Amino acid sequence: MVKAPVITPEKQEKVLKYLGLNPNDTATHALVEVCNRYGFDPLLKHVVLIGNKSGKNTYVTRDGLLHLAHQSHQLDGIVVVDEGDNDKEWWAVVEVFRKDMSHPFRYKGRYSKSGSNKTYGPEMAVKCAEVMALRRAFDVSLPTVEEQWDTVVDKVEVASSTPAKVEVTPPPLPPSPKAAIEKARESLQPGTVVTKIKAGEGERMQIRSRMTAPGVTREMRDEFRDKFGPVDDLTYPTLDEALEWVKDRTAEVEPF
Repeated sequence: MVKAPVITPEKQEKVLKYLGLNPNDTATHALVEVCNRYGFDPLLKHVVLIGNKSGKNTYVTRDGLLHLAHQSHQLDGIVVVDEGDNDKEWWAVVEVFRKDMSHPFRYKGRYSKSGSNKTYGPEMAVKCAEVMALRRAFDVSLPTVEEQWDTVVDKVEVASSTPAKVEVTPPPLPPSPKAAIEKARESLQPGTVVTKIKAGEGERMQIRSRMTAPGVTREMRDEFRDKFGPVDDLTYPTLDEALEWVKDRTAEVEPF
C-alpha cells in the first residue's frame, strides 16, 4: 500500500539539502521513493545511503523497521530467545511476533569479533538478528545496514540531523607545466577520450556483484572476508585468486 509522502514535493529539495543529499542525484531520488513507499523518515535515520561516487544504494536501519512495525499495529513483541559467542563471533536468536499470525519469525544474527564495533559485539549480534526477523515479519525487501559485510561505518552517507556544511570552492589554480604538456598531447589526437580506471576495478565489480546476489549467504560473505579481506584492498595476484574463489562458490547460486 502506497502511503502519504513523508517528504512532500514542495519541501523535498530543502529537506534533502539540509540532510546533505544532492536533490538531483539518482540515489537520492531512490531514497525518496523508498521513504514514500514505506513511510520512512530520513530525518530520523530510518533509511541511509551507503556507497561512494561510483554508486550508492539505499538501506533501511533498525529504527526504520521498528517504525514500520509499530505503524502497522500488528507488532506483538520482540524476544531474544538465546545468545552466546564462540572464538570468532557473537550470536543471538530473536523472534518477532505479529498479532495476525500464529507463529513467530525467528532469525539468528551474528557479529564478528574482528568487527569495528567489538566493544558492543553482543548488542550488535542482537541488532542483526532483530532487523532480519523484522524484515521477514513485515515484508521489507530493502536490505539493512547490518547486512553490509564489506563496508565500514564511515562510508555511510546519510540523512543526518546535522545540517550539511556549505563548501566554498576556491578559484582554480593555473595549470602546471606537466598539465600543459598533457593537454598539448591530447590536442594532437582530436576525439580521444582519456579515462583512468583503477587497476582491477573490473574484477572488484564482478566480486561485489556476485557476493551481493540474493542467494549468497552471510556465512559465505564472512568466509570471503576472513580469507581475502576488504574488496577495495585487494591487489594482484590476490585479486585474481579472490575472483576465481567467488566464481567457484557462487556458480550454483546465481546464473551469471
